[in-house]
Amino acid sequence: MILRFLAHHWVIKYNNHEYTKRGIINHNSSRTFYNQLGSMTDKEFLEKLGKRIAKVRRANGLSQLDLCSKINMEKSNLSAIENGRQNATSLTLKRIAEGIGCEIGEFFE
Repeated sequence: MILRFLAHHWVIKYNNHEYTKRGIINHNSSRTFYNQLGSMTDKEFLEKLGKRIAKVRRANGLSQLDLCSKINMEKSNLSAIENGRQNATSLTLKRIAEGIGCEIGEFFE
């Protein structure tokens, strides 16, 4: 996975696909989350991302407290991210993914 900044927004490259908040730049398959990006409001995007982070975390057998202790984050901050109330930075997403033991791209599948 590669992160880069392009025209005031981040581009995530994962499995030979490039994604931005506006949608897929380069793709070979359809992905539900990405296909909906263009029609989502910021609030909807944050809520969907947060739900996906929580789902991946639970699938890996971690509670919020377990993950927070691994990545040195306040539980209230992780809860706010998972509930779509807080916009996580790219570095925070990286830390969360590393703590879970997954790729950032899994949050967007």
